[in-house]
Amino acid sequence: MKRVWAIVIALVFSIGYLCAQEAEYERNVVIFKVKDGRASTFFKSDIYSSLELLYGSFDTRQEFPDAIKPEKEYNDYGMRMVDISAIYRVSFHSDVNVLDVVRHIAKSNDIAYVEPLYVVRLFEDSEYVPNDYYLSPNHTNGSGFYQYWPKNVHAYEAWNISKGDTTVVIGISDTGTDLEHEDLVGNIKINYDDVPDNVDNDNDGYVDNFKGWDFALDNNNPQLGLSDHGAIVSGIASAVPDNGIGVAGAGYNCKFVPLKIMNNDTVLVNVYNSIVYAANHHFDVLNCSWGGPGYQKMGQDVINYAVINNDVLVVAAAGNDGKDERFYPASYDNVLSVAATDINDRKWNKSSYSVTVDVSAPGTGFVSTGNNGYTTAWAGTSFACPIVAGGAGIIRSYYPEYNALQIAELIRRSADNIDTISYFNRDSIVSIDSVFVEYFDSISVDSIWNDHLYSHDSISVDSVWSEEEQAYVYDTVHNEVFVGGYEYDTTHIGEFARYEYDTIYEQIFPNISYTGLMGTGRFNMYRALTIPESALYSTLVSDLQVNRYDDIADISGRITNFLNPRSGLRLRISVENPYVSVADDEIELFDMLRMQSDSIIPANGTGIRLNVSPDAPKDLTVRLKLTFVSDECETEQFVDLLINGGFVDVIAGDLLM
Repeated sequence: MKRVWAIVIALVFSIGYLCAQEAEYERNVVIFKVKDGRASTFFKSDIYSSLELLYGSFDTRQEFPDAIKPEKEYNDYGMRMVDISAIYRVSFHSDVNVLDVVRHIAKSNDIAYVEPLYVVRLFEDSEYVPNDYYLSPNHTNGSGFYQYWPKNVHAYEAWNISKGDTTVVIGISDTGTDLEHEDLVGNIKINYDDVPDNVDNDNDGYVDNFKGWDFALDNNNPQLGLSDHGAIVSGIASAVPDNGIGVAGAGYNCKFVPLKIMNNDTVLVNVYNSIVYAANHHFDVLNCSWGGPGYQKMGQDVINYAVINNDVLVVAAAGNDGKDERFYPASYDNVLSVAATDINDRKWNKSSYSVTVDVSAPGTGFVSTGNNGYTTAWAGTSFACPIVAGGAGIIRSYYPEYNALQIAELIRRSADNIDTISYFNRDSIVSIDSVFVEYFDSISVDSIWNDHLYSHDSISVDSVWSEEEQAYVYDTVHNEVFVGGYEYDTTHIGEFARYEYDTIYEQIFPNISYTGLMGTGRFNMYRALTIPESALYSTLVSDLQVNRYDDIADISGRITNFLNPRSGLRLRISVENPYVSVADDEIELFDMLRMQSDSIIPANGTGIRLNVSPDAPKDLTVRLKLTFVSDECETEQFVDLLINGGFVDVIAGDLLM
């Protein structure tokens, strides 16, 4: 029986891990988390002491030494807080098989989880431009690139209502920034509590972190290096506005702090440490225009530490693979994930999409700040993300009573639906209606006034068939005079008949295939500030776990009501899959207050139960449509679940994953 339950739980944990099998991980590095109160036991255990004998010399360090252990288990909204102080990194001095080390450490019952450290990358898309002068994006004319996105997201109207506040801080976790750029320097948040004097005056563990921090080189100089990606992102989120030069940032008056995570080899390192820094320093928003396909349990822990423990809104880019695929941190729970559109609100062709995307924003072909100047942000979810992060800074300043998760839901609920936008393809005719018409035209070629004509008649003088015109050509003299009048020499071209055409062109719906996969729509900053209170309803499920028993799959998790209270709440479930059906397509839930969070458990009658065919293929993932129906309104959510997971030869504690 114990083994049966191990298998059942194994399927739960395999959901995240299987998503990461194609991900690249760092060489010779393993991440593990020790169970609460078990650190001293583990570090004295045979499993830990045998690591050097089996794999050679290594170093162990606390991954987040400045993380603050929560004093209570739940925050004020009933959400479980997380302790990331128990996460450690093991770095081996010579090459090892990382998965072998993972298996070895996972044999310990003192371990909560153990995993590789997955590599992440920036989400930008570059183009090769030949060196012909007018092919360069820096040598365009007046009709070239410009900063078009403020119009798309209705930033101009939003800035009329609120320009944000200098007390609101947006963290930019990226490649650094241009600290002396004329369009950035005025909006960098200065830490006056730790002026440069080689002393940690504010006792936060970072010496002279006056203008942010370099997590790659561990110093206080986040000046960008070989990539200006961070400068571009900084300008989109928070370039100084209304100064007569360059560009304006979405956050207008909101300040930003550069957190550099790129080393001198252009590799992103210590990325999650930058998130912990933003959390410990109580930033309002954090922009992460980077990621990868590898799911890290550590990553989810760090996100929860930032969002749930410390109320930071984390905004992340959805990825640039152009597929229905998850990228992290964007696809973690409690992250606002951003996909990319073009100037016409069409999905950018390389933008990734999935049910975990929350909102979209322009991400192609506009100008932003660069290294000591300005450059073109060619394309990428990297550049869509800071539009939303900057706008979120303004929204947080306008709604100070809302927490980070509520701001995220406000942004989602106020977005413009772009699933059904359309245009006509002028190169494709799909239907032609034709009508047979008989007529002739008359053209006056000459006229002379004649005072001596008193008659009114018309005489056809001549008619000739024209092979070229395929019609009769008439030479006719009209005499229309009473006392005097014009004498006309007129040519009539008489076509006996022809067809008139009513042409219908193909109507294109560019986003229809991505319905539900590009979030709730394109970010609308103005509507986020003006959406009526009566429209603020958002209820979602999260932390979903699949418990499989033969032909039954029970889904448990948490349900959270973020905005207005809902009464008579019930959940409708539907799925379109030949191997899976819903046991009960409607579940009675309960009335929910604002920011109320509760468990949904099948044993209590509130969880989701699916019937699974014995013929279901291995690694079957199904997409559920969840509709939350209450007396006030209906809202929707899509979720993907691994129902028939295969077993992966990786172990965590005593659980097969």
